[in-house]
Amino acid sequence: MAANIIDLAAVAGCEPLLTTKQAAALLGYAPQTLANMRAAGRGPAFIKLGNGATRYKPSAIRDWAGGATTVHEAA
Repeated sequence: MAANIIDLAAVAGCEPLLTTKQAAALLGYAPQTLANMRAAGRGPAFIKLGNGATRYKPSAIRDWAGGATTVHEAA
């Protein structure tokens, strides 16, 4: 049975998936805030697994957080 287990992090191009709690901690939000953002069609891209669980790719968190950055230029 153990031979059927795949280490997703070892698969080329794969990232470990983060739970809502982990993603929220990285962003400094409460998990419920991310849930509210998902419901409103906002926030970082997420993945819905077959069991209904929500997961986030670290790269999606970085991309979304980077896009939320505001740069003020001197007048």
